[in-house]
Amino acid sequence: AECVFQLLSLITRDPDHCHVICVKSDTCYLSQLIYNIHHVVIRLKTNSDYYAKVLEACCTAMVSWLKHSLYVTHTPDWITNQCSWCCAEIIRCLVILMQSQVARVEFKFEEGPKIRQEL
Repeated sequence: AECVFQLLSLITRDPDHCHVICVKSDTCYLSQLIYNIHHVVIRLKTNSDYYAKVLEACCTAMVSWLKHSLYVTHTPDWITNQCSWCCAEIIRCLVILMQSQVARVEFKFEEGPKIRQEL
């Protein structure tokens, strides 16, 4: 997932590319991609250290991509809710990932240095 969000950061730089992945309809490619990431994260849920590291990397990468989306010269449709499909999927996936990090740091008393830097 980390590579996917790095790729999305590259795509986000160009407004023309943004319109290709976010088509403002129920066939929005970005919403489908985020939907798949969300479901992979849910299906892999275990208490292993490996899974915790995957969640942290995914959450860090997603937050980084969203921050990048806020600072490009144009405004992507998923930031302004112009595409309700991908915006809803992004919020849903981000909530799941953030919840995993809050639970990890607060309830299991683990350190989360990477995600803390991003937030």
